[in-house]
Amino acid sequence: ALSPALATKARILIKKNNTFQTSGLVSRTVYSVQAESGDILGYLNAGILLNNSHSIVDEFRNFIYPNMAQDSSENGTVTIFLHDLRVSTNVLSSNNGGRALGTTVSNVVRDTVLVKGENFIDNAYVLDDWYISAYKPIYNYNGNIIGILYTGYGIWSFVEQYIIYLVEIVLGILLVLILSGVYVYKNTR
Repeated sequence: ALSPALATKARILIKKNNTFQTSGLVSRTVYSVQAESGDILGYLNAGILLNNSHSIVDEFRNFIYPNMAQDSSENGTVTIFLHDLRVSTNVLSSNNGGRALGTTVSNVVRDTVLVKGENFIDNAYVLDDWYISAYKPIYNYNGNIIGILYTGYGIWSFVEQYIIYLVEIVLGILLVLILSGVYVYKNTR
Protein backbone atom coordinates (compact mmCIF):
# COMPACT_ATOMS: atom_id res chain seq x y z
CA ALA A 1 0.00 0.00 0.00
CA LEU A 2 2.92 2.39 0.68
CA SER A 3 4.93 1.72 -2.45
CA PRO A 4 4.27 -0.33 -5.62
CA ALA A 5 8.05 -0.68 -6.08
CA LEU A 6 8.40 -2.13 -2.59
CA ALA A 7 5.53 -4.54 -3.24
CA THR A 8 7.26 -5.69 -6.43
CA LYS A 9 10.51 -6.20 -4.54
CA ALA A 10 8.70 -8.36 -1.96
CA ARG A 11 7.32 -10.80 -4.58
CA ILE A 12 8.86 -14.28 -4.51
CA LEU A 13 7.98 -17.16 -6.82
CA ILE A 14 6.89 -20.17 -4.74
CA LYS A 15 8.63 -23.08 -6.46
CA LYS A 16 6.25 -25.89 -5.43
CA ASN A 17 3.14 -24.38 -7.05
CA ASN A 18 4.40 -21.56 -9.32
CA THR A 19 2.43 -18.87 -7.49
CA PHE A 20 3.78 -15.70 -5.92
CA GLN A 21 4.26 -14.78 -2.28
CA THR A 22 3.22 -11.14 -2.08
CA SER A 23 3.59 -10.61 1.68
CA GLY A 24 6.81 -9.09 2.89
CA LEU A 25 8.85 -9.80 5.99
CA VAL A 26 10.08 -6.51 7.45
CA SER A 27 12.49 -5.98 10.30
CA ARG A 28 11.15 -2.81 11.87
CA THR A 29 12.42 -0.52 14.61
CA VAL A 30 10.47 2.25 16.32
CA TYR A 31 12.43 4.59 18.57
CA SER A 32 10.97 7.41 20.64
CA VAL A 33 12.49 10.91 20.39
CA GLN A 34 12.36 12.72 23.72
CA ALA A 35 12.89 16.31 24.78
CA GLU A 36 15.27 17.09 27.64
CA SER A 37 12.22 17.26 29.88
CA GLY A 38 11.40 13.65 29.02
CA ASP A 39 8.33 14.49 26.92
CA ILE A 40 8.01 12.39 23.78
CA LEU A 41 8.33 14.59 20.71
CA GLY A 42 7.77 11.86 18.16
CA TYR A 43 9.04 8.56 16.86
CA LEU A 44 11.67 7.42 14.40
CA ASN A 45 10.27 4.54 12.42
CA ALA A 46 12.49 2.46 10.09
CA GLY A 47 12.24 -0.92 8.46
CA ILE A 48 14.14 -3.21 6.14
CA LEU A 49 12.34 -5.52 3.72
CA LEU A 50 13.96 -8.95 4.11
CA ASN A 51 12.37 -10.55 1.03
CA ASN A 52 14.98 -10.98 -1.72
CA SER A 53 17.59 -9.31 0.50
CA HIS A 54 20.94 -11.09 0.50
CA SER A 55 22.97 -8.72 2.64
CA ILE A 56 21.53 -9.73 6.02
CA VAL A 57 21.92 -13.50 5.54
CA ASP A 58 25.42 -13.03 4.12
CA GLU A 59 26.31 -10.84 7.09
CA PHE A 60 24.97 -13.47 9.52
CA ARG A 61 26.90 -16.21 7.70
CA ASN A 62 30.13 -14.20 7.80
CA PHE A 63 29.63 -13.63 11.51
CA ILE A 64 28.77 -17.26 12.36
CA TYR A 65 31.22 -18.87 9.91
CA PRO A 66 34.00 -16.28 9.54
CA ASN A 67 36.42 -18.47 7.55
CA MET A 68 34.01 -19.61 4.84
CA ALA A 69 34.25 -18.90 1.11
CA GLN A 70 32.00 -15.93 0.42
CA ASP A 71 30.49 -17.30 -2.81
CA SER A 72 29.60 -20.80 -1.64
CA SER A 73 26.87 -22.43 0.43
CA GLU A 74 28.92 -25.62 0.56
CA ASN A 75 29.27 -25.39 4.32
CA GLY A 76 27.81 -22.51 6.36
CA THR A 77 24.34 -21.31 5.40
CA VAL A 78 21.72 -18.95 6.79
CA THR A 79 18.07 -18.58 5.79
CA ILE A 80 15.15 -16.41 6.88
CA PHE A 81 11.71 -17.94 6.28
CA LEU A 82 8.38 -16.12 6.14
CA HIS A 83 6.15 -18.85 7.53
CA ASP A 84 7.68 -21.89 5.76
CA LEU A 85 8.95 -20.06 2.63
CA ARG A 86 12.59 -19.01 2.07
CA VAL A 87 12.51 -15.25 1.53
CA SER A 88 16.21 -14.54 2.19
CA THR A 89 18.95 -17.17 1.93
CA ASN A 90 22.46 -18.01 0.87
CA VAL A 91 21.56 -21.67 0.29
CA LEU A 92 22.29 -22.31 -3.38
CA SER A 93 19.90 -24.20 -5.62
CA SER A 94 21.32 -27.17 -7.50
CA ASN A 95 18.97 -26.42 -10.41
CA ASN A 96 20.26 -23.01 -11.43
CA GLY A 97 23.12 -22.28 -9.01
CA GLY A 98 21.27 -19.21 -7.74
CA ARG A 99 19.88 -18.67 -4.28
CA ALA A 100 17.07 -21.04 -3.33
CA LEU A 101 14.43 -18.35 -2.77
CA GLY A 102 10.85 -19.58 -2.93
CA THR A 103 11.59 -23.08 -1.63
CA THR A 104 10.01 -24.36 1.57
CA VAL A 105 11.20 -25.93 4.79
CA SER A 106 10.65 -29.66 5.41
CA ASN A 107 7.42 -30.81 7.05
CA VAL A 108 9.23 -32.04 10.18
CA VAL A 109 10.90 -28.68 10.75
CA ARG A 110 7.69 -26.77 9.91
CA ASP A 111 5.69 -28.78 12.44
CA THR A 112 8.35 -28.46 15.16
CA VAL A 113 9.10 -24.75 14.73
CA LEU A 114 5.97 -23.13 13.28
CA VAL A 115 3.29 -25.32 14.88
CA LYS A 116 4.85 -26.28 18.23
CA GLY A 117 7.03 -23.17 18.62
CA GLU A 118 10.11 -25.23 19.52
CA ASN A 119 13.69 -24.97 18.28
CA PHE A 120 14.80 -27.71 15.89
CA ILE A 121 18.45 -28.66 16.32
CA ASP A 122 19.39 -31.79 14.40
CA ASN A 123 20.55 -33.08 11.05
CA ALA A 124 18.27 -31.84 8.31
CA TYR A 125 18.04 -32.38 4.58
CA VAL A 126 18.25 -28.89 3.07
CA LEU A 127 17.30 -28.90 -0.64
CA ASP A 128 19.77 -31.54 -1.82
CA ASP A 129 22.30 -32.11 0.96
CA TRP A 130 22.48 -32.94 4.68
CA TYR A 131 23.33 -30.19 7.17
CA ILE A 132 23.84 -29.96 10.91
CA SER A 133 21.02 -27.49 11.40
CA ALA A 134 19.38 -25.17 13.87
CA TYR A 135 15.96 -23.61 13.29
CA LYS A 136 14.40 -21.05 15.63
CA PRO A 137 10.98 -19.36 15.47
CA ILE A 138 10.73 -15.68 14.53
CA TYR A 139 8.03 -13.82 16.47
CA ASN A 140 6.19 -10.62 15.61
CA TYR A 141 5.47 -7.84 18.12
CA ASN A 142 2.30 -9.67 19.26
CA GLY A 143 4.23 -12.84 20.10
CA ASN A 144 2.91 -14.81 17.12
CA ILE A 145 5.29 -17.04 15.15
CA ILE A 146 5.66 -15.57 11.66
CA GLY A 147 8.77 -17.30 10.37
CA ILE A 148 11.96 -19.22 11.00
CA LEU A 149 15.62 -18.32 11.31
CA TYR A 150 17.90 -21.15 10.12
CA THR A 151 21.62 -21.78 10.15
CA GLY A 152 23.37 -24.95 9.08
CA TYR A 153 26.74 -26.44 8.31
CA GLY A 154 27.30 -29.14 5.67
CA ILE A 155 27.77 -32.60 7.14
CA TRP A 156 29.99 -33.77 4.29
CA SER A 157 32.97 -31.68 5.47
CA PHE A 158 32.82 -33.46 8.85
CA VAL A 159 32.46 -36.89 7.22
CA GLU A 160 35.35 -36.13 4.88
CA GLN A 161 37.59 -35.06 7.77
CA TYR A 162 36.53 -38.15 9.77
CA ILE A 163 37.48 -40.45 6.89
CA ILE A 164 40.84 -38.72 6.48
CA TYR A 165 41.61 -39.10 10.21
CA LEU A 166 40.47 -42.73 10.17
CA VAL A 167 42.70 -43.56 7.19
CA GLU A 168 45.65 -41.79 8.84
CA ILE A 169 45.15 -43.76 12.08
CA VAL A 170 44.80 -47.09 10.25
CA LEU A 171 47.90 -46.41 8.14
CA GLY A 172 49.84 -45.37 11.24
CA ILE A 173 48.85 -48.55 13.09
CA LEU A 174 49.69 -50.70 10.06
CA LEU A 175 53.09 -49.01 9.72
CA VAL A 176 53.86 -49.61 13.42
CA LEU A 177 52.75 -53.26 13.12
CA ILE A 178 54.87 -53.85 10.00
CA LEU A 179 57.95 -52.17 11.52
CA SER A 180 57.43 -54.09 14.78
CA GLY A 181 57.04 -57.35 12.86
CA VAL A 182 60.22 -56.75 10.87
CA TYR A 183 62.12 -55.81 14.07
CA VAL A 184 60.87 -58.91 15.92
CA TYR A 185 61.62 -61.19 12.95
CA LYS A 186 65.21 -59.88 12.59
CA ASN A 187 65.94 -60.09 16.32
CA THR A 188 64.54 -63.60 16.86
CA ARG A 189 67.49 -65.13 14.95
